[in-house]
Amino acid sequence: MPNAQPTIAIRPIAASDAESVLALLDVALAGTPHLAPAQEAIALASGADDREYRALVALREGQIRAVACYGDLLGSDKVIELHLMALASPEEQDVARELLGAVDDASRASGARFVFTELPDDGTLDAAYAALRNAGYREETRIADYVRDGVALVFLRRTL
Repeated sequence: MPNAQPTIAIRPIAASDAESVLALLDVALAGTPHLAPAQEAIALASGADDREYRALVALREGQIRAVACYGDLLGSDKVIELHLMALASPEEQDVARELLGAVDDASRASGARFVFTELPDDGTLDAAYAALRNAGYREETRIADYVRDGVALVFLRRTL
């Protein structure tokens, strides 16, 4: 009998997850300019009920292996913005796929038409970029030299 992968559980972030999620972000985003904004997004998602900032965590064997923060793009017509998706390890693409599927499900349930995200094309978020592409996100557009000279801002979209 082949070894079965441990089950992946997805649930909304809880206040008790703060230390584990922040540790995951420290590893996933170490040395990048994305750490502080990710920490802020998680703080907003962990606070009061907020349509703009919600977060889900993915657990394997009781350990948080990924986090996604998303929410309504206020003023839009049923659009969800994925603020961040971070993995404890780039190899856990199966966890990312499950987590992004749960974001899709929650977004559909809210009546959203699509989910979008924006990433710098500088190699600092390669694991997240790979996970998004594997989950069906496609490049919508890019703005050259937006992040800094030579680094484009890439917009990805997944139609629901």
